[in-house]
Amino acid sequence: VLTGNRREKLPDICINVADSHVHKGDYSGAAFYYRRALSISDSLNVTGQMGFPIYFGLGQVYMELRDFELSDNYYNLAWKYYASRNLKEKFTYCNNRGNFYYYKEDYQSHLLLVYLIIHYLYDYVF
Repeated sequence: VLTGNRREKLPDICINVADSHVHKGDYSGAAFYYRRALSISDSLNVTGQMGFPIYFGLGQVYMELRDFELSDNYYNLAWKYYASRNLKEKFTYCNNRGNFYYYKEDYQSHLLLVYLIIHYLYDYVF
């Protein structure tokens, strides 16, 4: 049971903890906290706002583990929120999704994401 008056902060806290596990290379710990963030977001009915970083994080975790099927699933779930994200988040998504395709040896799809990144950079600079 979630109690307290700042419960809306719990998904962010779990995402931050998960991110720190990713940076340490502890992917099982990261997956645990991303999934915890998802569970709390569902309970608080805020998955619409929190879905992108959670699904993106899970996509990254499973990419690092080379579980391409699960990674693809979570990146596709994150994609549903892509249009509403800011430029930095879109850039990071494209970069990591490009890495996914590179590690999967799907170089054609990788190049499409590289071109999309170049497009964003061009629009930002000019």
